Amino acid sequence: MFIRWLFFIVCYTAATVVGRSALLPETGLSLFWPAAGISAWWAITSRSRAELIVLSASIATASTIVGAFTGASLVPAFFYALANVTVALIARFAGGWLVAAIPSLGVDRDDPDPVPNARMSTVADVNRLLATAVIAASASAAVGMVGLATSGVMPTGEAALAWVVRYSTAIIVVTAPALAVRSSGRVRRWPSAVEITTLLVVSVLVQWLVFRPDVALPISFIPICLLFWSGFRMPMPVASVHGAFVALSTLALVLRGAGGALGDVANPGMRALVVQGYMVVVAVLALLVSAALTERRQLTSTLRKSERQARLQAAQLRTIVDTVPGGLVVFDRQRHLLVRNDAISHFLTIKEVDGQPVAASLPMKHLDGRDVTVDEFPSVIALGGKSVSDMRVRTSDPSTREPKIFSISSAPLLSAEQEQPEYAVLLFHDVTAEHEQVEELRRAHEQAERLFADAPHGLALLDADGHILKANSGLGALAGVPESALTGHSLLDLGDGDGAELRDYLARTIAGQGALTTTDWRLHHSGGQPVYVSLGSRALCNEDHPEILVNVIDVSERRRYERRLAHLADHDALTGLANRRQFDHALEAHLDRCERSGPRGALLLIDLDHFKELNDTFGHAAGDHLLTSVGRILRSSFRRSDVVARLGGDEFAVLLSDADQAVAEAKAAALVHRIETEASSPGQGPSRITASVGVVTFAAAARRGADPMALGDSLLYDAKDAGRNGYVVLAEDDRDQSRTGVRMAWKDRLVRALADGLFELHLQPIYDVRAGRVAGAEALVRLADGGELVHPGRFIYIAERAGLIAELDAWVIRNAVPMLGTLRQYAGDFEIGVNISARSLGNALIEDALTDVIEQIGVRRGELIVEITETAAVQDITVARDFADRMRDLGVEIALDDFGAGFGSFHYLKHISFDWVKVDGEFVANAHRDPRDLAMLRSIVGLANDLGVRTVAEWVSSPAAMDVARELGMDAAQGFAIGAPVPLEDFVARYLSGEVKHQSSHDDVTESTGAPTGDSPDQPRLAEGITA
Repeated sequence: MFIRWLFFIVCYTAATVVGRSALLPETGLSLFWPAAGISAWWAITSRSRAELIVLSASIATASTIVGAFTGASLVPAFFYALANVTVALIARFAGGWLVAAIPSLGVDRDDPDPVPNARMSTVADVNRLLATAVIAASASAAVGMVGLATSGVMPTGEAALAWVVRYSTAIIVVTAPALAVRSSGRVRRWPSAVEITTLLVVSVLVQWLVFRPDVALPISFIPICLLFWSGFRMPMPVASVHGAFVALSTLALVLRGAGGALGDVANPGMRALVVQGYMVVVAVLALLVSAALTERRQLTSTLRKSERQARLQAAQLRTIVDTVPGGLVVFDRQRHLLVRNDAISHFLTIKEVDGQPVAASLPMKHLDGRDVTVDEFPSVIALGGKSVSDMRVRTSDPSTREPKIFSISSAPLLSAEQEQPEYAVLLFHDVTAEHEQVEELRRAHEQAERLFADAPHGLALLDADGHILKANSGLGALAGVPESALTGHSLLDLGDGDGAELRDYLARTIAGQGALTTTDWRLHHSGGQPVYVSLGSRALCNEDHPEILVNVIDVSERRRYERRLAHLADHDALTGLANRRQFDHALEAHLDRCERSGPRGALLLIDLDHFKELNDTFGHAAGDHLLTSVGRILRSSFRRSDVVARLGGDEFAVLLSDADQAVAEAKAAALVHRIETEASSPGQGPSRITASVGVVTFAAAARRGADPMALGDSLLYDAKDAGRNGYVVLAEDDRDQSRTGVRMAWKDRLVRALADGLFELHLQPIYDVRAGRVAGAEALVRLADGGELVHPGRFIYIAERAGLIAELDAWVIRNAVPMLGTLRQYAGDFEIGVNISARSLGNALIEDALTDVIEQIGVRRGELIVEITETAAVQDITVARDFADRMRDLGVEIALDDFGAGFGSFHYLKHISFDWVKVDGEFVANAHRDPRDLAMLRSIVGLANDLGVRTVAEWVSSPAAMDVARELGMDAAQGFAIGAPVPLEDFVARYLSGEVKHQSSHDDVTESTGAPTGDSPDQPRLAEGITA
């Protein structure tokens, strides 16, 4: 704004000085006052109210100072300054007043100019400026006459007129060219520089020839001819500047004593008016001629555009007519076809009559076979002033004579002045295929009705209250009544109880708006026996009267199978003994009784000697035969009240609920002897089979404050260290057993390990079956203490019993997740998994650790997988579900570990949203050779796929097991055939620097079960919780 102010104030001051130098002695007023033009130009282009205030103050100050310096008195100078301010302000606002009063003087409302009244490119703009100049000059004259009176000169009408003329002339001569030049951005075509230069040179010569001192001829019209040249040939900015040049040069010559005929006017006042009038004429003439021609050219261009647009629209209309999906024709009362598309030839036969195209009559019948009468013709109805919509008739193709079904619509084309239409339009569509589809749908509906009636299972259509609207014979057979007897009765009447659960199910089905809802239910057969059924229902689309389609499937046989599965869930499939899950529950219950009533009973842990060597040498069949033989010996060696279990691999356990130390020791001795003498393997196997047994009473464990399982495991290793084929008993009063005493210090050892950071993490690779590469890893904990690397099977249970497991889990999380930083450098989409113990779920320490590392490391969604073992989930399904939901909000994926190991697996999948299912190795390891394992594995994978859950095969111990996982479409695989757990550096070097090479199944795995044996350092079945 400062630059604008400086520019205008300099221009205004200079113009004021120039004006004061041309004063008329009679009035003391200037012959030409260019300052008025500058002030009007400044005011009209001002962009804010603040600028107008600055403008007014600047004009008043500059006028007063210049007047004082050029001899004007102070009071008259003040009023003259006020007159100049009046010119500026009136010029600024007069444009808006004029547009409001005379709309034809307005500007284009779409003009982007921020000061629209400052435009100068049309005749309306010129007229608006002329009117503005007169109004502003007249307003300032009133103030100027007061100033004239204060200077001692009597104001007269002639003086007032002179004031108006000189101010108007200044505004027109100065402001108009300035505004035109400002609007030069709208000029689309400029003349050449040669033409502009020629115009300038000729104008200078003509001005001098016409107005030089020795010329008295009245030839002042000659410059006007040049103005016509300028107006016709030049854009408005050039023409306006040319007009201003002619006006100002004429004034200059007159002031210099020349001016031709204009300078010969004797009366100075009259000469001033004549000169100013001439200046207005030449300035305005150039503007008007240029503006008029510019508008004419714009109008011509607009007309041409309109013509082109009309042609385009006609072409588009033609295109629309030609692309109408069907035949279209416009006709008159003489049946002359005025407009038609090419497709009409498929519907009508066109012929020429007297040079005019006419359509032949179309033979038509109604769909029911009746003839269409003349009065029913759509064309006749349309010419009668009515419309026809989608009238369907049977006819034939005019060219092929094939039977067709046409849809015909017609409408009259009636103008406002007509009472009867002279024209009408017909639209034809071939709906033969559509009609056939409708017929096909009708037949499909009949088939659906037949399928409903003949379905092999029960089907019923219910209202919102559960009343049976329709039922099939299958439902009648399930209920033991005829299907006709079911209609009108409530489905609730077929079940037991008050029906509240079924009513809630039906309400959820309606709320599901068409989504499938399922539930299990029990109905009563008329014979009295219960029938277990599965209900699958959908709400049908009917907002006013919702209906429900219910499938009723007899699942009684499935329930019997589930009961069988329930048995398998708690028993080892190979030996028939209790499995680890059942044994853990029994042990937990016995420990609770011991806490209430005092310690009693004993625990035996049994492990076969050299079983891995037997398995590797003679194969899995020999191993399975031996395990089955040992299972029979164990079952026959103990009472039914004792719990005999296979914990996994070749490890067994016996819980003697009320035995003392002597009885337990006798049982152990007898068991070692029987296994040595009675256990058998196939003929090619070894002739001598032995076992090692660890014996501990609950009293001995309580006296030492130690975990019985940990003590038993320690004693078992004592027996092996002592040469195997024997047992070791922990005496209740013996505190000096060397090896056992060391192992009894596990709790203190774990506390010290947590404090001193003695734990390590190894990574076991997880293989992406589809991508053919290692895409993830599971973090497994190890205890590095005393020069040995202790595997988790030795200390996890102690950590759980001692209340240290949450702290250990948190340590694993805080140290495993940061490994992603290194792994990302080699594989951008790598995943890492950590396990959560059953006792850690819902613990704030665990969730704080997860939240902290996710924020610190910047874990992306899907990079971290938290594995929840089925054992963990079964303890509290609500805690597990809430934990999974919170983790998913953090971007953590949830995996259900050891799926299938327990009967509750399907229950957990129903109530908890998992991203992964890790299939228990019992189903994977032998699936390539056991049809039962393969069938169950295939079912689990199919279920996971239906639920959108990805699957991981555990215990992949051989290439054959890997092939099964790949053939079943499993997503990932994990096991010693892929790779053993190794430290981070070895993991990167081995699995992320090249192709994965599968290890031989005889390197690190046990063939009989697919799991490591008790002699192996890794025991997955003993390492549940935070390890694999």
